[in-house]
Amino acid sequence: MKRTLHAYQLHAHVQNAPLDDYRVFFEKIKKVRPSKRSHQIEDRHIFLAEISIHKDFILLAAEDGDAHTKPRLYNPQTNQERIGDKGDDELLSTRTHAAFDLRTRFVTVEFNQRGAKATQILGILREIGSRLQGYAGLSLEMPPVANEEFLRELHKFNRIRVATVQMVEPNVDWEDCADKLSGMAKESEAKKIEVTFTASRDGSIAKEYGLLGSIQNLIRRGKHIFNNVVVRGSRTDSKQEAMLKLHNHTEQKKVEVAKSLVDGYPEPKAVQQALLQFLEQLAEGHPAADVENDDS
Repeated sequence: MKRTLHAYQLHAHVQNAPLDDYRVFFEKIKKVRPSKRSHQIEDRHIFLAEISIHKDFILLAAEDGDAHTKPRLYNPQTNQERIGDKGDDELLSTRTHAAFDLRTRFVTVEFNQRGAKATQILGILREIGSRLQGYAGLSLEMPPVANEEFLRELHKFNRIRVATVQMVEPNVDWEDCADKLSGMAKESEAKKIEVTFTASRDGSIAKEYGLLGSIQNLIRRGKHIFNNVVVRGSRTDSKQEAMLKLHNHTEQKKVEVAKSLVDGYPEPKAVQQALLQFLEQLAEGHPAADVENDDS
């Protein structure tokens, strides 16, 4: 079975200070009863059903279920359908797997069309974590990991008319970004920045220094703090105005996983293994992201 895996990097703060121990945080989340590890969106209930803590990584599994829907079964031989049985406390659910690297804070998430999405898993962690003792004022952000293609596409622009950037507070400190924007954010006690730069009528926003230069430098250093970057302008290979979005150039991996002989869904251990392998590839491709070796 084919699956697509997406990559993110987690940034957490408590009372304006960086979260210093992610393992302890997830251990406390795990102690919460599964029935309380939930997030509701209209009739859908999303549960953090599984938390498995290991030396260097954590495995997560979220169940996305509908309390009011029962399985409808169809028999093409008889052209009959029936409604399957479901207990009062049971949900018709779909499982989504994720993995978190304690060394790099990279997160890999299985994309499941009917299951919980990365932002919803993050929402559960926010909701549960903010209720834990010692985590008042918890802030969690999980921007995507930009790939090299984004940097290559950016260099194809010969004129950049507008650049819009959405940033989150880095796990270490705003000073880690070493630019004026981040300095203003720290002074303002802000958690996010969204700013738009516009060039003069016949001018262009610089690519190699200033805002876009800082963005490229941070990405190359493994600092993924951008929820999105949108660039508009002209390219050498087109006469029409072009637009580049970081969201369209993020790290992802398509994998083939075994199908379970029990229920026909992807084999959980196969998905987990693929997620862990992707984490290792990210650490190799973005070595500066290893926070244990980061002196910045």
